[in-house]
Amino acid sequence: MGGYFSPKFACTFATALCLASSTIASQLPLVARACDPKTGAQGPDGIVLELPSYRVVDDLTIQDNDSIPIELRDHVSSTIKQHKFTDTSDSSWTDELERLALSSLQDQGFFRAAVTVFTNLLAQDKQRAHYFATVIIEAGPQYRLGQVRFRDNHVFSSDELRKLIRLQTDDVFEVSKIREGLEAIGRKYGEIGYIDVTTEAQTEIQDDTSRISLTLVLIEDKQYVVGTVTVLTEDPHVRDVVQSTFISGEIFSSAKWRDFFEKNKSVLPSDANEQERLEVRRDMPAATVALTLDFRPCPRRSSEWLP
Repeated sequence: MGGYFSPKFACTFATALCLASSTIASQLPLVARACDPKTGAQGPDGIVLELPSYRVVDDLTIQDNDSIPIELRDHVSSTIKQHKFTDTSDSSWTDELERLALSSLQDQGFFRAAVTVFTNLLAQDKQRAHYFATVIIEAGPQYRLGQVRFRDNHVFSSDELRKLIRLQTDDVFEVSKIREGLEAIGRKYGEIGYIDVTTEAQTEIQDDTSRISLTLVLIEDKQYVVGTVTVLTEDPHVRDVVQSTFISGEIFSSAKWRDFFEKNKSVLPSDANEQERLEVRRDMPAATVALTLDFRPCPRRSSEWLP
């Protein structure tokens, strides 16, 4: 959608910073195996059955050989049991179940944890399918954060960027906070026009000290400026507000555009929001963005909205 710039980052170590993979096994009765998400599941006699709206785990057991604290085991259990799995594909819902368990483990420093999930169908109606799950955890060591280094950053200093990672040296290594830090770095660059910045996270695991050090490599790319600004509206006051706020040739700030919708609620149409009304097109060779704000009653949709 237009106007929202999500930061990009890559992992050279295929682990949890992207999405760690682990083995998933699913044992389901044939009646629960999807043959077509749109038509239903295939029964033992080839009869197409109606799939439920979502799946839930009513009860589960966790096998971890006492490798994780009781509090963490309870957290994993409650997180899974409170979640509704709306995807009716067997592989998709078990993948999501696995990710929930793995995320809880990795946010407590178990960076190399592996999870295997077995499920059994207990009951099913038109709304819900009820399951019992067995979650087998190989936790591995608990890691803490080592050093955080930055490379190839020229726009911002390493000290400025380090403040955006909300973990200190020797803190438990929380993957979600590392991700949040990478997203914060992307937003900081986007505020001054570097909307194509990429952060590559390289990990160095030190097993002797149970520490993980990070090297964050910045590919800053170009700084974009505003090219053309087009306002589609029948209200001249709205057009004046937009054109007096944003001027062709100024540095493009994704944050400034987001703030514009919040600060001008009294002027803009009541249903105006950035994702629906702002269209952004990059001209990469020229490092400019063409902006179109569509405040007509039925705004035109474009296939070239930015993600």
